[in-house]
Amino acid sequence: MGRKRNTKMPPKKEKSESSSLGNFSLDARNLRNHELGAVVFGCKHHTMDECLSKKLFGLPARHFSYVKNVSTGLPLFLFNYSDRTLHGIFEAAGPGRMNIDPYAWIANEGTERTAYPAQVRVSVRKRCQPLFEDKFGPVIGQNYYERRLFWFELDKGQTRKLIELFSSSPMPQNIPRSPTTRICHALPSSVVAKPADRIENPVLEDVIGGNLCCVSHDQVSRLSDAIWKENTNKKWSDLFKS
Repeated sequence: MGRKRNTKMPPKKEKSESSSLGNFSLDARNLRNHELGAVVFGCKHHTMDECLSKKLFGLPARHFSYVKNVSTGLPLFLFNYSDRTLHGIFEAAGPGRMNIDPYAWIANEGTERTAYPAQVRVSVRKRCQPLFEDKFGPVIGQNYYERRLFWFELDKGQTRKLIELFSSSPMPQNIPRSPTTRICHALPSSVVAKPADRIENPVLEDVIGGNLCCVSHDQVSRLSDAIWKENTNKKWSDLFKS
């Protein structure tokens, strides 16, 4: 007689983390083009101003696997790691590319290349108040792969809900303006710089109600002198009257 065959089945191996994530990886959900609804880009306090002034968002090179799928008009959001707030609503002004600005977000320009070469040009779709994580977190809950880390690819359902959430909190119209904006706003139309002034002289530019206001430095100086002379003839108590 032969030996008795061992019919005991080997224990099943537990699924690895990577297999349980399907097509997901550490850096991406790998959504297909027709599934991609929006992309979140990252910044910190010290890089956010450059993102907004250059109208350029960027991520590390490993994220180009989905940044390359960004097409003109796709909704975009900007996540500030410093205070965990999400900003919007932006949209792509062109396709996602590598090294649109190879020297963006570096301390010493010209000495090294950017650490965030997966980039896209952006424009503002609607100016809204930023959302804290307790507000936007539940909307993108399935994107969290760790407690404070989430995938930046959003599907169309998540995108629609985020846009609705942002749209319910538009930016107030009576927000304080910068000194440059107030000066531009006070200038009569006769001193608004002509297009040629932009080439011949340095100018200050600001957006007021969607219109670009351009003022030369000489014009700002003359206006400041006039305002100073006007106020020097007033009593100190008059400065506090409406």
